Amino acid sequence: MVRIFKGISREWSDIICSIANNKVYKKTSQYASDVYFTIINNKIYNGNSTYHADVIFTIVDGKIYQGNDVFANGIIMTFHNNRLYKGDSLSSSDILITIDGSQIFHGDLLTDNNIFISCDNSLSIIELIAVYHTVNNVLNFSNFHVL
Repeated sequence: MVRIFKGISREWSDIICSIANNKVYKKTSQYASDVYFTIINNKIYNGNSTYHADVIFTIVDGKIYQGNDVFANGIIMTFHNNRLYKGDSLSSSDILITIDGSQIFHGDLLTDNNIFISCDNSLSIIELIAVYHTVNNVLNFSNFHVL
Protein backbone atom coordinates (compact mmCIF):
# COMPACT_ATOMS: atom_id res chain seq x y z
CA MET A 1 0.00 0.00 0.00
CA VAL A 2 1.23 3.47 -0.90
CA ARG A 3 -0.07 6.21 1.38
CA ILE A 4 -0.47 9.80 0.21
CA PHE A 5 0.01 12.54 2.83
CA LYS A 6 -0.68 16.26 3.04
CA GLY A 7 2.54 18.22 2.60
CA ILE A 8 5.59 16.67 4.21
CA SER A 9 3.62 15.06 7.02
CA ARG A 10 3.84 11.37 7.85
CA GLU A 11 1.08 11.58 10.44
CA TRP A 12 -1.76 9.06 10.24
CA SER A 13 -4.30 11.90 10.46
CA ASP A 14 -2.78 13.54 7.36
CA ILE A 15 -3.28 10.59 5.02
CA ILE A 16 -5.33 11.78 2.04
CA CYS A 17 -5.70 8.51 0.16
CA SER A 18 -3.86 5.27 -0.50
CA ILE A 19 -3.18 2.99 -3.43
CA ALA A 20 -3.41 -0.79 -3.21
CA ASN A 21 -4.44 -3.54 -5.61
CA ASN A 22 -4.69 -1.07 -8.54
CA LYS A 23 -7.22 1.07 -6.69
CA VAL A 24 -7.16 4.49 -5.07
CA TYR A 25 -8.90 4.34 -1.70
CA LYS A 26 -10.21 6.86 0.78
CA LYS A 27 -7.58 7.32 3.51
CA THR A 28 -6.24 3.80 4.33
CA SER A 29 -9.45 1.91 3.75
CA GLN A 30 -9.55 -1.11 1.47
CA TYR A 31 -13.34 -1.44 1.44
CA ALA A 32 -15.05 -1.59 -1.94
CA SER A 33 -17.30 1.30 -0.89
CA ASP A 34 -14.23 3.51 -0.36
CA VAL A 35 -12.69 3.13 -3.83
CA TYR A 36 -12.23 6.44 -5.65
CA PHE A 37 -10.67 4.98 -8.81
CA THR A 38 -9.55 1.72 -10.39
CA ILE A 39 -6.35 1.62 -12.45
CA ILE A 40 -6.04 -0.97 -15.20
CA ASN A 41 -3.32 -0.88 -17.85
CA ASN A 42 -3.29 2.69 -19.14
CA LYS A 43 -6.78 3.70 -17.96
CA ILE A 44 -8.28 5.19 -14.83
CA TYR A 45 -11.88 4.19 -14.13
CA ASN A 46 -14.40 5.75 -11.79
CA GLY A 47 -14.88 3.80 -8.53
CA ASN A 48 -14.72 0.00 -8.80
CA SER A 49 -15.83 0.04 -12.41
CA THR A 50 -13.89 -1.34 -15.35
CA TYR A 51 -16.55 -0.49 -17.92
CA HIS A 52 -15.62 1.40 -21.07
CA ALA A 53 -18.10 4.18 -20.27
CA ASP A 54 -16.49 4.78 -16.85
CA VAL A 55 -12.99 5.61 -18.10
CA ILE A 56 -11.94 8.98 -16.74
CA PHE A 57 -8.43 9.16 -18.22
CA THR A 58 -6.34 7.26 -20.75
CA ILE A 59 -2.56 7.66 -20.61
CA VAL A 60 -0.46 7.02 -23.73
CA ASP A 61 3.21 8.00 -24.10
CA GLY A 62 3.03 10.59 -21.32
CA LYS A 63 -0.11 12.22 -22.73
CA ILE A 64 -3.20 12.22 -20.54
CA TYR A 65 -6.50 12.15 -22.41
CA GLN A 66 -10.01 12.69 -21.09
CA GLY A 67 -12.01 9.45 -21.24
CA ASN A 68 -11.21 6.88 -23.93
CA ASP A 69 -10.35 9.29 -26.73
CA VAL A 70 -6.70 9.47 -27.74
CA PHE A 71 -6.88 12.25 -30.30
CA ALA A 72 -4.44 15.16 -30.23
CA ASN A 73 -7.19 17.66 -29.41
CA GLY A 74 -8.17 15.57 -26.36
CA ILE A 75 -4.88 15.96 -24.47
CA ILE A 76 -5.60 17.54 -21.10
CA MET A 77 -2.17 17.06 -19.47
CA THR A 78 1.32 15.92 -20.43
CA PHE A 79 3.84 14.14 -18.21
CA HIS A 80 7.49 14.71 -19.11
CA ASN A 81 10.75 14.70 -17.09
CA ASN A 82 8.97 14.32 -13.74
CA ARG A 83 6.66 17.24 -14.46
CA LEU A 84 2.97 17.40 -15.22
CA TYR A 85 1.99 20.13 -17.67
CA LYS A 86 -1.31 21.67 -18.75
CA GLY A 87 -2.61 20.34 -22.06
CA ASP A 88 0.00 19.41 -24.69
CA SER A 89 2.43 22.05 -23.45
CA LEU A 90 6.01 21.60 -22.24
CA SER A 91 6.38 25.27 -21.33
CA SER A 92 7.70 26.10 -17.88
CA SER A 93 4.73 28.44 -17.40
CA ASP A 94 2.38 25.45 -17.79
CA ILE A 95 3.93 23.20 -15.13
CA LEU A 96 1.24 21.98 -12.74
CA ILE A 97 3.36 19.80 -10.48
CA THR A 98 6.92 18.47 -10.22
CA ILE A 99 7.80 15.11 -8.72
CA ASP A 100 11.04 14.71 -6.81
CA GLY A 101 11.32 11.29 -5.24
CA SER A 102 8.32 10.81 -2.98
CA GLN A 103 7.40 14.51 -2.86
CA ILE A 104 5.06 16.37 -5.18
CA PHE A 105 5.50 20.12 -5.50
CA HIS A 106 3.31 22.92 -6.86
CA GLY A 107 4.75 24.10 -10.18
CA ASP A 108 8.50 23.65 -10.48
CA LEU A 109 9.73 25.26 -7.26
CA LEU A 110 11.34 22.49 -5.17
CA THR A 111 11.26 23.96 -1.67
CA ASP A 112 9.87 22.49 1.55
CA ASN A 113 7.14 25.11 1.82
CA ASN A 114 6.04 24.29 -1.75
CA ILE A 115 5.44 20.56 -1.12
CA PHE A 116 1.78 19.85 -1.62
CA ILE A 117 1.62 16.10 -1.08
CA SER A 118 4.09 13.33 -0.43
CA CYS A 119 3.95 9.56 -0.43
CA ASP A 120 5.68 6.75 1.38
CA ASN A 121 6.69 5.00 -1.86
CA SER A 122 7.15 5.95 -5.49
CA LEU A 123 4.19 6.25 -7.85
CA SER A 124 3.86 5.22 -11.47
CA ILE A 125 2.69 7.89 -13.91
CA ILE A 126 -0.83 6.50 -13.97
CA GLU A 127 -0.95 6.31 -10.16
CA LEU A 128 0.25 9.91 -10.00
CA ILE A 129 -2.55 11.01 -12.35
CA ALA A 130 -5.12 9.12 -10.25
CA VAL A 131 -3.82 10.76 -7.06
CA TYR A 132 -3.72 14.17 -8.74
CA HIS A 133 -7.33 13.75 -9.83
CA THR A 134 -8.33 12.56 -6.34
CA VAL A 135 -6.77 15.58 -4.65
CA ASN A 136 -7.86 18.05 -7.30
CA ASN A 137 -11.40 16.99 -8.14
CA VAL A 138 -12.67 14.50 -5.58
CA LEU A 139 -11.38 16.08 -2.38
CA ASN A 140 -11.48 19.61 -3.83
CA PHE A 141 -8.31 20.91 -2.21
CA SER A 142 -8.80 24.54 -3.22
CA ASN A 143 -5.10 25.40 -3.40
CA PHE A 144 -4.47 22.58 -5.86
CA HIS A 145 -7.48 23.01 -8.14
CA VAL A 146 -6.06 23.39 -11.63
CA LEU A 147 -8.26 21.38 -14.00
